[in-house]
Amino acid sequence: MDLSSLGSSDTAANLEKYVQSFSADAREIFEHFKFTEFVRLLDDANLLYLVVQRFAAWDLSPKAIDNHHMGLAFEELIRKFAESSNETAGEHFTPRDIVRLTTALVFIEDDALLTLAGIVRSIYDPTGGTGGMISSGMEGGSRIGIILNGSPLFTGGAGSGESEIRRYLLENDLVEAIVALPTDMFYNTGIATYIWILSNNKPAHRKGTVQLIHAADCSEKMRKSLGSMKSLLTATSTPTARRASSKPSTPNSRKSPARSKPCSWR
Repeated sequence: MDLSSLGSSDTAANLEKYVQSFSADAREIFEHFKFTEFVRLLDDANLLYLVVQRFAAWDLSPKAIDNHHMGLAFEELIRKFAESSNETAGEHFTPRDIVRLTTALVFIEDDALLTLAGIVRSIYDPTGGTGGMISSGMEGGSRIGIILNGSPLFTGGAGSGESEIRRYLLENDLVEAIVALPTDMFYNTGIATYIWILSNNKPAHRKGTVQLIHAADCSEKMRKSLGSMKSLLTATSTPTARRASSKPSTPNSRKSPARSKPCSWR
């Protein structure tokens, strides 16, 4: 059975039978989102068959639409429904241009290694959400990329919890780079954000340094804003930032971190 063969009569019963044909894990997802209740509401309003027809007209199989593009479609649905319900879409996912830049920076040290046959890399996304980071990072990686606002950089006086966390990260040489992103990049806030790249296995040329990459000017205005999101990273931002990150300038001392401006050409 598939959606195109459910029929205009007994559509609700046929659709529930169709859902029951999925695995127990898949059915748990339907149950979590109270799928049956929505089916009954649509059926009572004589809209169920019309909705099913619309979905049946599209080939959404993995052969037609890969995981990456299905993720984009899912994120678009989240954004639209979040806007209609006055929720903050930015709480649900990170814009894909920022995801691509973050994963590119995380994987930069593995470029040569990942071209070899049989290489396996594990990827962990603790805030899985729509899976954007995972799908963008399927080619490998070993370091940590975190997207944060400015609070971790500046919040808390000396001796406070925040300050002690910063001290620990820096004194243990775990911070590899911090990238300042443009403002107006997220759906629910226009504040400045930063990508932190952490590593407990820095290459020799990075030990004892923290590279600061100024990418705050690497954006272009969108034709139509989406909530607070008014800008996108330029097409050259990711490759330019990668080049800046792969060739950090040599600092004079530990207290004078290397600083690169990947968009200084603009």
